[in-house]
Amino acid sequence: MHKKHKNPQLREHLYNAARAITKDEFDIAIQRMRDVDPGAVEWLELHAPKEHWCEYYFAGNRYGHITSNIAESINAWLLDAREKPILAMLEQIRHQLMDWFAKRRLLDINVEGILVSSVAVQIKNTLTSRARRYRVITANDNVFEVFSTETMSSYSVRLDTSTCECAEWQMSGIPCGHALAVSLELGTDPQIYAKPFYKLATYRQTYSNAIFPRNAINADPVLPEEDPHGVHLPALLPPNIHRQVGKPRKVRIRGGLKVVAVRRGLLLCYMWKYRSFKEDLSDTCLEDGREAIS
Repeated sequence: MHKKHKNPQLREHLYNAARAITKDEFDIAIQRMRDVDPGAVEWLELHAPKEHWCEYYFAGNRYGHITSNIAESINAWLLDAREKPILAMLEQIRHQLMDWFAKRRLLDINVEGILVSSVAVQIKNTLTSRARRYRVITANDNVFEVFSTETMSSYSVRLDTSTCECAEWQMSGIPCGHALAVSLELGTDPQIYAKPFYKLATYRQTYSNAIFPRNAINADPVLPEEDPHGVHLPALLPPNIHRQVGKPRKVRIRGGLKVVAVRRGLLLCYMWKYRSFKEDLSDTCLEDGREAIS
């Protein structure tokens, strides 16, 4: 979108819309985009359904994250290994995973409490900056009204369903300032209201299983000589591959109609066949009929 609609204000409003946790916040951000460039909103609605990028409309739970680049992170992590033959590559990946798991088992090993340190610090800061300013009115053991004397706004908090009317608690999984105000009123540990996703026990369980070296003593038992592979199959050999022409790709493939190179008067594009600059670039894409972008 930013390649066609270049107003710098659009980026800020777009990220505000992506981070919106209520419909009103989303509508306000989209309207501000429309005030800057109506065509940008039309392009966004046509090419990017809001269920794929907006936190409020997302079907799952993003836990406060709006990016989805885990595949790119893994790809960068494996840049050295992917240059090697397949068996050597697998060995290096195993070595990296062994080191990865071992180091992460040592993180937060001395942390007190029940949550990982980053979330515990966030809750502590929210307690200091927000939660102590609210007034709490009790309805019953599970339902509370939290009132702000500064903004004159009130929010309903339910402990039994871990929800707040502001929607921040259920979106991020971390108790919001209103829920923490209730915790102060009840005198309970505020960390117990965070989702299990953030608990130290969950984090440690993620990396609890070790990755053993080959032929390790505590690894899988040695198979009998008459069946060295366990399933009466021949030894697994590397596949026969044909090396493609050119240098192997190391950077990610960008989505959409992205021009990647200009070579000998031809326009190279992921979704377009080669075209000369002398030709009319107003033809349509061979794959899905979209108009060409010069």
